[in-house]
Amino acid sequence: MMLPISVVIPTYNRAKFLPRAIASALAACAPGDEIVVVDDGSTDDTQAAIAPYRTRIRYLLLPHGGMAATRNAGMAAARHDLVAFLDSDDEFMPDKLTLQRAVLAQSPDVVMVLSDFAHRSASGGIRHRELANWTGDRRGWGEILGGGVPFTDYAALPAGRPACQVYIGDLYPLLVARSYAAPLVAVVRRDRVGPGPWFPEDLSFHCDWEALARFARCGPVAFLDCETAWNWGHDGPRMTDISQGAYWAEYLTMLQRLWGQDAAFLAAHGGSYRAALYQAHKRRARWLLKEGRVIDARGDLEAIGGGPLAYRLAAALPARAIPVELIHRARSLSRPTSDGHTVRHIPRDLLYAWISFNWLCKAVLPYISNL
Repeated sequence: MMLPISVVIPTYNRAKFLPRAIASALAACAPGDEIVVVDDGSTDDTQAAIAPYRTRIRYLLLPHGGMAATRNAGMAAARHDLVAFLDSDDEFMPDKLTLQRAVLAQSPDVVMVLSDFAHRSASGGIRHRELANWTGDRRGWGEILGGGVPFTDYAALPAGRPACQVYIGDLYPLLVARSYAAPLVAVVRRDRVGPGPWFPEDLSFHCDWEALARFARCGPVAFLDCETAWNWGHDGPRMTDISQGAYWAEYLTMLQRLWGQDAAFLAAHGGSYRAALYQAHKRRARWLLKEGRVIDARGDLEAIGGGPLAYRLAAALPARAIPVELIHRARSLSRPTSDGHTVRHIPRDLLYAWISFNWLCKAVLPYISNL
């Protein structure tokens, strides 16, 4: 018997992209599957955009509550135990659910199945194996998760799909430092991950990371070493639009309440937790120093026993000694585009040398001379 899947598509003011997402989900679904579009109080033409699909989807309109609340509502409303997620600006490949369904059917102990994905920019650029770009981990999945087997051990490959490996293991300890999981490529067994809410509604950026890590804590995870979805780049607001300060603040919240409160994890992987905690405090302190918030930065440095010497020296300076305006100017001259490339109008080394010289002349030397 084929295992049915509920595809949950949360959306908010994405009328321009939503039809593409729905069409891709319909192409990937089998008889018995369902698509649940959860509208987070959109104020654009979302309802008009989905009108051609209304007889083939379920549509839930909610008051605006944020991404996590929308995902939770969709997962709660799903009629099937297997739940897949598709962001409304992204796209499934046609055989995505076929591949993942086959692994789950043959591996009843597996709580969640993931895969790699590709990126397509609005201008037509394509990047493959995008997960390695997201995580910065270029290792093979045999090293990351353990020994793999050919997909054909589970089922025949769909027509046109190249051979790929399937890896199964404990992903939970690895998620403490890197987000190897994304909802776009996840199918989860709802009956194995406990009652909701599943996505933490106090986090705006790391809600997905924490939820998928909680799922991974419930049992083995399978990883299909192939691309099953398209992540689309585009102009306009995105979930990834967040300051570094907010990013690291949310990460610390997630880190401390999930892995930091997990006695079994700490007993086996305490070193990984402490290393992740150190890096998070250090990275946030660095951002705070660039913003001239030296007192706040001192708190992060104290939390990790002082941190690097250069950071401690910078934190000892008065706020006026931090060239905040020059740093902001440097950022504006070195900005990533929607295609993932970086546009620089001034060579980075020359720019940083200019900033350092100005800082030395205008802030540091006068301060030292007054000691």
